[in-house]
Amino acid sequence: MQTIDITETIALPIDRAFELLADHADYHRFPGITRSELLQEGTPAPNGLGALRRVALGRVVLDEEITGFEPPDRLAYRVIASKPVEVVHEGGVIELTEVPEGTRIRWRSTFELKIPLVGGLVTRRAARQFERGFRKVLRALPEL
Repeated sequence: MQTIDITETIALPIDRAFELLADHADYHRFPGITRSELLQEGTPAPNGLGALRRVALGRVVLDEEITGFEPPDRLAYRVIASKPVEVVHEGGVIELTEVPEGTRIRWRSTFELKIPLVGGLVTRRAARQFERGFRKVLRALPEL
């Protein structure tokens, strides 16, 4: 398993930052995400607990379930299906804290790719790519 754990401070009010991060249908606005859609509404609708979203990163497609929804402080999720490779995901959490400069966001995710023989190596590479991607998403928030 690999864990990504990053923290960024962005110049946005906490409510706006949470709104953008919870807007599953519009994740395609973020760098590196080629397609996104809300598959099933959660509670509260549309993006709350139990929501199902699909996010495509090129040919990699992840279906995720929202497992925690506490506006504006916390959003948690878990990959429940993926293709073309199997992702085993222990979960991800995005925690937001209001600070004088705007919002500090901590994003953690623990996963591994199930690929015979080379899974460990590929998972480590994927973790570096996901870390860069998470940072790009967070840095793009003020522009949306």
